[in-house]
This record gives sequence, C-alpha cells and structure tokens, in this order.
Amino acid sequence: MMMEENPTEDGLTPQAPHQIPPAWTKDNLAYFCGYCHKEFGMLLRKHHCRHCGKVFCDECTRFRAKIPQMGIDEMVRICEYCRRDAQGLIGTESMQRPSEVKKCVQCAKGFGVVGPSAAKHNCQHCGKVFCADCTRWFAKIAHLGYDKEYVRVCETCKDLPNTFSRLYEWQRDSDVTACNECLAEFTRSFRRHHCRHCGKIFCSKCLKAKALVLGDPKPQKICNACSTSGSSDLKVVK
Repeated sequence: MMMEENPTEDGLTPQAPHQIPPAWTKDNLAYFCGYCHKEFGMLLRKHHCRHCGKVFCDECTRFRAKIPQMGIDEMVRICEYCRRDAQGLIGTESMQRPSEVKKCVQCAKGFGVVGPSAAKHNCQHCGKVFCADCTRWFAKIAHLGYDKEYVRVCETCKDLPNTFSRLYEWQRDSDVTACNECLAEFTRSFRRHHCRHCGKIFCSKCLKAKALVLGDPKPQKICNACSTSGSSDLKVVK
C-alpha cells in the first residue's frame, strides 16, 4: 500500500529535500582537465562543474544549466560529461565556439582574418560570440565561477538584474578624444590607455599607478582615482 504524504499546516504537500551537492575536487589536486586532459597552467584555468564537482578547463565546461534537485535555480557551469549523462538538468545551453562563428551576434560585423577585427569574444553569461566593441562590459559572475576575476559580458546580459556582483564598461576608443584626467587630446603619437579597474581612458602620464586586480596574475595599470579609492578589488603596488 502506498504511503500518503502528510500536508503541511498551510495545506501544501511538503517538497522533497534537495540533493546534497558533491564535494568539490581541490584545485591543488587537479593537474589536468578531467575531460580533454590538457595540463593546467597560467593560460589554462581550472573550473568546477557545479553538478559533479570535478575540475575541467573552460572549454570543457562551456555548458550552462539549472540543477533543481540541488536547489540551483540559476544557470550554472557544468561539464561535458554531466551535460551528456546527468538526469534532471533544465535549460542546458552551450557556449558558442568562436571558430564556428563568422560575424558578431550583436552588430553583425564580419570577423576579419588578422588584426583587431579578427578578435572574437564569448559573453561569459549567455555564451554567444561578439566583437570586442559589443562585449566591452566586464563583470564578476559568481555562480559561474567568475568570483575572483572580471569577464566579458554583452550589451543584452549587462542589464540583467541581480546577476553580477560588479560591472563596469570599457570605454570605446572612438568615443574618447581626450584624457579623462588631464584633458590632453589624443593623437596618433599620443595614445589612449585603459584603466584596468574602471575601464576609462587616460594618457600614459595619468595611468602610472599599478595594482593587483582580482583575477589578474600580475600588476595592471590603473588610474589615480582608482588607486586612491580603497576598493577591496585592488591591492595597489608601490
């Protein structure tokens, strides 16, 4: 005989308890991607699959899904194995492969063969491929594993509420004719430089301070305003 579920005081049937997420593999125990077996290094970062807890490279965790049985109702990073074999995942999506995309999803400009026009960038939230101009917003996306570094997001995703812990826009060269601090006008020989923290454009004279910005392995150039802001994202290098 089947047991009937007892309703709660408000008359609703109690929900089944969430599955306990697996223990994550420690970073210092993972030397190779768990799927493609490439060796991790400065240029090949480690990422955890939110479903199995194992460590993979970015390419092999380019899939996103909701995991309701673990109480995860937002799109999170999952690996190739779990995308293929795991049960109960909802809304599985994949990051587009840049090699398969010929033009920017936003502005429809075709990608060149060499030079700046050839640069392709994934929005790390929706996974689509854009040009640099259309992914000029940088954000931290904690639920996708980007809690210690800033990654590119597109114009559509940047407006999503309650998604990013911090977001800033990388100013376009074409929009700025003079340094944001000293107001000196830029020329071909007087070049533009971006502050790696706020994204604004300055001349080299006004961008002499350096700091460790979370996610960057070496000091980056920042503006004077950011260097004295006291931001927890920065560790100013003397």
